[in-house]
Amino acid sequence: MASAEYELIYILSPDLESAEEEQQSQRIRNSLTQSEGTILSENRWGRRPLAYEIKKKREGIYVYLIVNMTSEGTLQIGRFLQTEPNVLRHILVRITKAKKAEDARIAQLMEARRAQDESAEGRGVGAGTHSDTDGAPDAGSDAEEYLDDSVEDSLDSEYSDDEEEVEGE
Repeated sequence: MASAEYELIYILSPDLESAEEEQQSQRIRNSLTQSEGTILSENRWGRRPLAYEIKKKREGIYVYLIVNMTSEGTLQIGRFLQTEPNVLRHILVRITKAKKAEDARIAQLMEARRAQDESAEGRGVGAGTHSDTDGAPDAGSDAEEYLDDSVEDSLDSEYSDDEEEVEGE
């Protein structure tokens, strides 16, 4: 069976001490390995407020993983996470080719912004200067706005054709 890359985000209970949090994360990593999955990257986002109360909790400990596994493995890890009492919520989403391309594009834009910021600092130029050659800002807060707008535009065009509106929701 062919494997694919997936994003897995899970939220742990904020009541866990750091040692308990690590033990729970290790149990999840072990379950992924037993499901013949491979963890490609792990990013702990830490303690964050929840959008709404879950199991009488107002915050949770977020962990983001990129994993490579089969569709059968996703079912196994899904069942495992649903039975874990310290996992408040989880989501597992397959990464599409379009998502990979968009992530690479964002990484390039961020790297270009960092290089421009470093260049501006080296020249002694203050933040917020602009270049009119391509419409992109050189540095400063406008760069983030430019990046956000370009990402939003590409996401709008990417997903507008794929999604169908479901009536009644």
